Amino acid sequence: TWVPDRVLVVRGRALGPAAEDLRRREGVRGVAPFGAGLHLRVDPARWDEADVAAALSAAGARDVAVEASEPTLEDVFLAVVDRGAAREERP
Repeated sequence: TWVPDRVLVVRGRALGPAAEDLRRREGVRGVAPFGAGLHLRVDPARWDEADVAAALSAAGARDVAVEASEPTLEDVFLAVVDRGAAREERP
């Protein structure tokens, strides 16, 4: 499977509000609930595991653990859908 972004798996507490903050950040291309955690697609030139953990913790999440992951089929699907939506939004 191919996703042009870094895929990160996030676990922790109080992730919901913190995820909303992260969604608005430059270089964060996708935030999706995945079980009790989150799957993130981020620009690898801008974000790594430590950056994501720090941003989520600063936004109120607790006990945050972030690890790199191979993209799942769902990650690939969401990347394709997001790219299609971005093309439709352009004038």
